[in-house]
Amino acid sequence: MKSSFLTRCIPTFVVLAIPFLSSCRSTQHSRNPVVSESLVVDTGGVIGDKVYSDDYSHYALEVACRPDDDLEGVGFRILRDGEWSTPGRSLLSPLFSSPDGTRLVYSRVGCDGRPEIVNNDIVLPASGYMVPDYVVFSADGAHYAWVQWRSPDGYYVSSERSLNKARLFSRSARVYVDGVKITEAPSVSDVLFAVGETGEAVPVFTSMDESGMLWSHRGDKITQLVRGYCRGSAGAVVTSSDGKRSAFYVQNISVDTLGTTMTLYVDEEPLATYSDVGMREIVYNERYYSFFSPDGAHFAFNAFRNGEYMLVRDGRECRYDSAAWLDVLSRVYTPAISRNGQVLHSTVNPDGRMSVYIDDKLVYTADVGVNVEYLRFSPDGRHYIAVLYNPLKRRCSMLIDGRVGAAYSDVGLLSGRRKIPPCYSPNGQHVAYPAARHDNIWLVVCDGREIDVPGPSNVGEKNVLDALWFVSDTELGYYRLDGKRLMRGTIKLR
Repeated sequence: MKSSFLTRCIPTFVVLAIPFLSSCRSTQHSRNPVVSESLVVDTGGVIGDKVYSDDYSHYALEVACRPDDDLEGVGFRILRDGEWSTPGRSLLSPLFSSPDGTRLVYSRVGCDGRPEIVNNDIVLPASGYMVPDYVVFSADGAHYAWVQWRSPDGYYVSSERSLNKARLFSRSARVYVDGVKITEAPSVSDVLFAVGETGEAVPVFTSMDESGMLWSHRGDKITQLVRGYCRGSAGAVVTSSDGKRSAFYVQNISVDTLGTTMTLYVDEEPLATYSDVGMREIVYNERYYSFFSPDGAHFAFNAFRNGEYMLVRDGRECRYDSAAWLDVLSRVYTPAISRNGQVLHSTVNPDGRMSVYIDDKLVYTADVGVNVEYLRFSPDGRHYIAVLYNPLKRRCSMLIDGRVGAAYSDVGLLSGRRKIPPCYSPNGQHVAYPAARHDNIWLVVCDGREIDVPGPSNVGEKNVLDALWFVSDTELGYYRLDGKRLMRGTIKLR
């Protein structure tokens, strides 16, 4: 079948010339991988949500209280590095950890039935506001922020649906940085951290005041933008990895059509106006922001204007012959940008098949009914991956450098509320991901090779790979839930 084609395109970098990784793997890992693991903790209760520090040396687990605990009105406790927290009735948000694991923030229903925020050992009442559904940390972990929306009708359950409802009908939102309220406005966006003029971490977000005027905030600097459309007009914000650049969009009224449009700003300067833009994904409550290249020198995003799909890179528009607007909007993920500015992106062809491009070079076209999700480059920018998912067959495969791996019931393992992403070795030469067979047997796939890990200690108990990372170029680490126990393992590849 004929694939989609470019009708107008931007100049591109030299396209990646990547041999599939197996070209150098025929001699590597010549010995069988050695798997070993040890018990971290036996919680004694059912494990729910969990979170780890960036180096995986710290953990926090939601543990259901046992019937013999004899604690009336108590549903769970948090076990953090072997220490138990005060109990609560139910968890309202995911657990959020600072990069170094020294701070843990989450929301819960307390034993008295009221919503509250737990910030390390400090318990804060929600006070008529929805509990935060997301907490962000600065790169060094020294600062943190969240947003609380006033509940219009008594809602306090934290979910994307209830949050969106609150944003549309709420009369107030508060921004907290390091536990202190810094702003209250009728509408605010998510908050991220950037780098200020003197190198310090500063919060970045947009807001709308009582008159409907939209404003951008970068630390103490506040800039007037345009007049908003509704209380959800303050749009998403993204920052570069080094924190020096930022971008955001706001929803406003078009003077020409009297309809709503999105104006995109880069470094607080207006770039262009679109019907819709894509610069953020929400994957099982985890936000993924994609806009700038790792060095901040380039940017790219998906956009729509008058029903036409396009990729915008460094301000230049590349239009595609694509399927209907709503089909593209519901299936296309945010593009990935490599360290050298190349863009990995997808589109939906008029025949309904999805295609993957690096810049303007077609690298793969999926079968009918297969979605292309989770586009990522390796840290060195020389390799790429994407998840191929067939929702009708409920089968997943990994697309690695243009070749499709084996099909599983899941890759990138759905574990609790989090998706466990594929990981690259420090040298970028190896890629690994968790996978599940239909018989509910979990394993690790590294460079296309299946590696079995221990199964559950007791028949019928939950057995889930919960985290996977490279310790070095030749060693993987993982966490595994074995019923009520947390296990930590290593896989020596050679």
